[in-house]
Amino acid sequence: MKETRGDPLQFFTDGHKVLNETILKWFIWYKNIGLILDWFHLEKKCKKQLSLAMKGRVVRNQILDKLMPLLWYGLTDNAISFLIVSSRQKHNGISWVKGASVFPIAQVAKL
Repeated sequence: MKETRGDPLQFFTDGHKVLNETILKWFIWYKNIGLILDWFHLEKKCKKQLSLAMKGRVVRNQILDKLMPLLWYGLTDNAISFLIVSSRQKHNGISWVKGASVFPIAQVAKL
């Protein structure tokens, strides 16, 4: 079968592993494909991960207010940098849960 690069083919999904795997399986012949987590599920995942990493919803919501616009405009590298800087500031007044890592949240941003 001929390999096709063509225009990008983007799928917005809820992030369910089986759905993502099925899409990739059915379009294995098309090499220019992307999976994007839909906005509802991205926001839900960010809230969940930040809730696990931070103490209190007020602080979490402050971070979300700055993070979500970056993700809305597709600025994932900026979002990851923001999370890394924010996690480094946890010793300067931002309430992060002891031992919490920014990397699960950053992985969500990369979806």
